[in-house]
Amino acid sequence: MELVNEINDYAEKLKILTSQISPRSTLLVFLLDDWFSFLYSNTDYGLRDTIQAYNQFVRNTAEKNAHVKSIDLREFTRLYVFNDLVDWKYYYISQTIFNPKISKEFSRWFDQRLNAIKMKRKKCLVLDLDNTLWG
Repeated sequence: MELVNEINDYAEKLKILTSQISPRSTLLVFLLDDWFSFLYSNTDYGLRDTIQAYNQFVRNTAEKNAHVKSIDLREFTRLYVFNDLVDWKYYYISQTIFNPKISKEFSRWFDQRLNAIKMKRKKCLVLDLDNTLWG
């Protein structure tokens, strides 16, 4: 129940923060991932439901506020099995969530998301043999 309350507190803090941050600033908000779904009993889905509600709240906030951008960690975490994502030894030593073995991959993935948010794009002009210009 503590985690449920903590996640609900995140949503409340995000409401306050979005009302106070300048529209010229960009606020990045991570969507939460439910890594521990295997711990749920068949009748207790409170944590999973709270995570889903929080993620939907973040998406709605980002849609209403152009300066709020969400980053879905599930796009990255779904590329790996749980045991490859987390190395508990490193977690307890340094509080590093992701396994150091995949830190370069995470950094590359995160940079791609930041570049997409910053609208950094490579431009390409494509012509076919009859000089048709394609979008």
